[in-house]
Amino acid sequence: MFQRLVGIIFGAIVAFLLLLLFHNGRLISDERSGFLIAVAAGAVANMLWPLIWAGLIARRNRVNRQATVQAEVQRQVNTQRSTEPPMPPTE
Repeated sequence: MFQRLVGIIFGAIVAFLLLLLFHNGRLISDERSGFLIAVAAGAVANMLWPLIWAGLIARRNRVNRQATVQAEVQRQVNTQRSTEPPMPPTE
């Protein structure tokens, strides 16, 4: 239910912004085709917003996971360096 509501709102915002751009033939001279393009773009945005949102969340999780792994590697390296006996000088 919430996903549909967000999709409808997002699609309506996209359609409204495109209608503002197409009003009075600013970008497209034919108002009917401008209206059709705006409605179609709003419908496409309504359908695709979950994929875009999922991609952003996946990217954020991947960055967080990499940071966690890097911190763990750094902790293990520091622990290993602190527990190793010092190397005898070589001649």
